Amino acid sequence: MQVKLLEAYDLTVHKDGLRKAISAAKKSQKPGYSLCYNLLLLHINIFGGGFSSYGVFFIDYVVVWCKRNGHPTPLESSLNDAITERISYTNQIKMALKKQKN
Repeated sequence: MQVKLLEAYDLTVHKDGLRKAISAAKKSQKPGYSLCYNLLLLHINIFGGGFSSYGVFFIDYVVVWCKRNGHPTPLESSLNDAITERISYTNQIKMALKKQKN
């Protein structure tokens, strides 16, 4: 089942994936970073990448979630780091899979 995260955006994620991402964020020393990083994984798995147009969405959702749940609001630079790290990791996986196929 897909759930819409914020009314202003049409992007949805799988409900179970969201639950796991939120659970991991609650246990993390940096909940905002963790949530952003894991939400990106859900997005990449659904759409196969193509992240650029959704950067603001993920940052907005994480900030709202942190405020609603009493966690410190992460700096945008921290969330950008999570985005960069997830994209870099995903690209490394894709390259490794291409090498295995050849």
